[in-house]
Amino acid sequence: PLHRSSTPVVPSTKPFPPAARPLRMPRAAGQKRRSSRVKSQSKNIKALDDDTRSRMLTKHLNRLEEDNYKEEVDLNDATYVDGEDEDIVQSGSRKKRKKLKRVKVAAKSFNMLVQEANIIHFPDHIPTYLSVGAAPPPYPTVRVCSVSGFEAKYKCVRCGMRYSSVMTYLTHKETRCLCWKVL
Repeated sequence: PLHRSSTPVVPSTKPFPPAARPLRMPRAAGQKRRSSRVKSQSKNIKALDDDTRSRMLTKHLNRLEEDNYKEEVDLNDATYVDGEDEDIVQSGSRKKRKKLKRVKVAAKSFNMLVQEANIIHFPDHIPTYLSVGAAPPPYPTVRVCSVSGFEAKYKCVRCGMRYSSVMTYLTHKETRCLCWKVL
């Protein structure tokens, strides 16, 4: 059982003992308390202007469009088929023909596919990739983390890309931030 006294406990009116009192450094009137480390770090991080950010974004998007595109041609490779050597494809074993067909239907960049479609020569009344347009959406854009794909609440001071947490910021800072430097 707990023992209750009839007298209330009154807090001590004495100030903190000298060891427990927080130390205060004298500073000028109206000056806020700041860390010197933050000050030195902020000098190293330089925010970019909007033109540089838009050029970086364009370059980043171009690299993403060409991400899966590979054009590896080895001149000593027996499976490489040039446009003139199509008769060789017909006269080989089935395995060899399959291999040659795979090389012909290799991955192409999006720009190459648009050029091969010859959509420039289509009449104006036929909608194409270049002529079609859409109205802006009624909803605000979804802010997505550039690393994880989750909802991004924060924005990199330097390049303007979005991130969702401290861990994704560290990954962004190490691998993505200003990797596509445009100067």
